[in-house]
Amino acid sequence: MIQNRWLKDLSYDPIDSLINSNNRSIEYFTRRDLLDEYVLEVDCLWELPVHKKLVSKQKEDGSWKYPLEREN
Repeated sequence: MIQNRWLKDLSYDPIDSLINSNNRSIEYFTRRDLLDEYVLEVDCLWELPVHKKLVSKQKEDGSWKYPLEREN
């Protein structure tokens, strides 16, 4: 494991909690960015159901439909 200098400033080491968060995206970026571990390409995250659902709501031009603002 790399020496994470920023960890010394924390009263609690969050690494184990992040890895065991039951969120594959959080685990991925914790391993890649905080632990400098080899992980698969980030594209594998786009296959997760939550991300597929989000992207399916995107319009063809790449924009998103936003709800209309309410008038006061």
